[in-house]
Amino acid sequence: DKNKLIEAGFEEHASFVIPAIENVIKRSIKDNDSIVIEGVHLIPGLIDVEQFADDANVAFFILTIDREEHQKRFIKRAIEIKRGGKQLDYFEENRVINDDLIKKANKLNVPVINNSDMNKAVTKIMQYINEVHKEVFLKHTVEQIDLERKIITKYGGRITDISYYIPEFKEPLKRTISNYDDDENTKKFLYQIHNDPKDKQSLETLYNLSNNVHSHTICAPDEDKLNKIINELKENGLLYDEKLLRSYGE
Repeated sequence: DKNKLIEAGFEEHASFVIPAIENVIKRSIKDNDSIVIEGVHLIPGLIDVEQFADDANVAFFILTIDREEHQKRFIKRAIEIKRGGKQLDYFEENRVINDDLIKKANKLNVPVINNSDMNKAVTKIMQYINEVHKEVFLKHTVEQIDLERKIITKYGGRITDISYYIPEFKEPLKRTISNYDDDENTKKFLYQIHNDPKDKQSLETLYNLSNNVHSHTICAPDEDKLNKIINELKENGLLYDEKLLRSYGE
């Protein structure tokens, strides 16, 4: 598979710069500096940012654009460096790498940000860096998923996971949620569960098993917006008392 070879080759090439990047981070911690490291070789999962968790806040992002905009920028870059066809020959390989980076980011819950508008991208990055979060317990049906999302995104919020509390399970069934604030991805998801009977039935079965009770880690730009999200969820009857889970599982 050509794409797999491109991905493997790029990852091997990127692995050579990881030690240098880690040394830069270590030095910035020692000097108490705030830094930005930018480069396509920063592959999610390849660099272990958890090793710095006790000493620094390391925020990892993947920036991307759609194929058409990427091609325009690629052509512009080729003209600027006067490499013409030679440069353009590598566009498809670049798209393969782009798609692979997004796939890895989604798997590890690394934020993927659309970079078609620089100002909006910077705003989104700063939101992720400064955001606050809290685990919130909810109870609602599949039909109310859209209402839940509208309330959360209304205040610039997002969720990063969902945990289902099934009585027969000793631990909640948990899964990671990526790109919750991406309207296009969400529209596809909502369309699928409302128009695909099989997918909707599978989700409804999971909701029924957990008595419609689940929790999210809700992230918001600041405490005020987080509180507004929680209050509106409560006003709409979606909030669930965590204390009730003790008797719920018995």
